[in-house]
Formats: sequence, structure tokens, C-alpha cells
Amino acid sequence: MTYPTVYSYLNIAAINAIVGSRIYGFAEAPQSPTYPYITWEIISGRPSNYQGSAPAVDNYRVEINVWTRDQQNALDAITEIQSALDAHGHQLVQIGPSVDPDTQSYRAQLDYSLWTSR
Repeated sequence: MTYPTVYSYLNIAAINAIVGSRIYGFAEAPQSPTYPYITWEIISGRPSNYQGSAPAVDNYRVEINVWTRDQQNALDAITEIQSALDAHGHQLVQIGPSVDPDTQSYRAQLDYSLWTSR
């Protein structure tokens, strides 16, 4: 399977204007992160199987989380992430923004179905 280049989809000027270069894969942000930032991870993947030939594309469910200290920042980031990822797949879920009880930061989550050619 060929993994989607999620980082390259998110590492664009409009998103960088909000979070800078703080885009972390595998949902692994630094221990004491600078806000705002984004984490992403691949939740699941599956090939598009065909009878008698190898799959040409793979489909992945990707979770993207925006972490901010300001609710409007979270909403702005969601808008830019949607614009960036809609060209590569479709949105499945949006959750939040809501306040994370442990960090007292705002968290907004988007799940996307992304297709990647082999």
C-alpha cells in the first residue's frame, strides 16, 4: 500500500499562516508544544481490490486534530484544512472545537477518506 502524503497536503501557506510548521505526524506532538499546532495519523487503510489484477489505488482514513488556545484559531484552521484536503478525498467527520480538560486548549478533529494511487 502507498501511504498518502498527508504532511504535504497540510504544509501549505494558508495552514502555515495559522500553525507555522507545527504539523506532527503519527499524532506525536512534543511534550510541551507551542500552540497552535496540528497532529495527524492514519486510522485505517484498505486497497481497492479487483478480480484478476493488482489494486490501482488505496483508501485511508486519516484523523487530523487542531490544537489551539483560541476557539477562532481552531475554526480558521478547520476551514483551511478542509480546503486543502477536499482536493484529495472527502470529509467523514468533524468534531468540535471543544475544550480538552487536560490541557485547557481547544481541540477540533476532522476525519478524511483519502485516496492514493499506487
